[in-house]
Amino acid sequence: MAQSILAQVSDISVQRGVNNVLERASASVSQGEIVAVIGENGSGKSTLIESFAGIIPLREGKVEWTHGSEKIVVRDSEGRRNPPPPMGLTLQNNAICGDETVSERLSVALSVSGIAIENQRISELLNCWGIGHRSSERISNLSGGLARRLAILCGLAPAVMSEIPRVVLLDEPSEGLDESSTKVLKGWIKALSNKGHGVLIATHDQEISSCADRIITIEDKSLQVSIGNSSGDPIDIPTTASISKRNPVASLVRWS
Repeated sequence: MAQSILAQVSDISVQRGVNNVLERASASVSQGEIVAVIGENGSGKSTLIESFAGIIPLREGKVEWTHGSEKIVVRDSEGRRNPPPPMGLTLQNNAICGDETVSERLSVALSVSGIAIENQRISELLNCWGIGHRSSERISNLSGGLARRLAILCGLAPAVMSEIPRVVLLDEPSEGLDESSTKVLKGWIKALSNKGHGVLIATHDQEISSCADRIITIEDKSLQVSIGNSSGDPIDIPTTASISKRNPVASLVRWS
């Protein structure tokens, strides 16, 4: 069942170029909740995901995340900006550098989230998604499907490896995945929900949206909320890792 709110957008209006995409839209994701965002192409699904992440400017409204007992304004229309708490994020275009190796990309995704993990655990996570045998290869050598698997894993892993409830933002995660990988994705999403994490998914895939507890439909720049089917069963996922005491930004700088 959904518990306390982990992240929310309140009365946000977003303009991209000359187009108004969202108008005074409000939405939230809570502990243990799966929320699917659906709508036609260009309706604003990706815009809503990116707004939650705080990576696009707002014409109106604000984005807030909860970190412990504190509520943080991640972004608002008045220009305030703060980094969100550690989260998982997978964008529609993967946003992966081709010069990285597969294991480097996953290690950095976890390190930025403040999670220390041994190479053996990196291999374990990669093997779950059938890419462990390519761990030392550059991402530019992967097929589109394998690169997408890696991008999805990098978005899920910061929550998989955390005992603290986190938000996972996924933009069209099943796009480019084969049937078996889609089943793994759905099982991991359900498992993360059972562990208390909040998952927000923009998707066209009815198989993925069927696992949601709530459905947000975007139409004419506004949001309509309905109850989801909450279907599907969790599958076993790796156990949690230790939280790093290192500065995650410093870790990223060293890698760069």
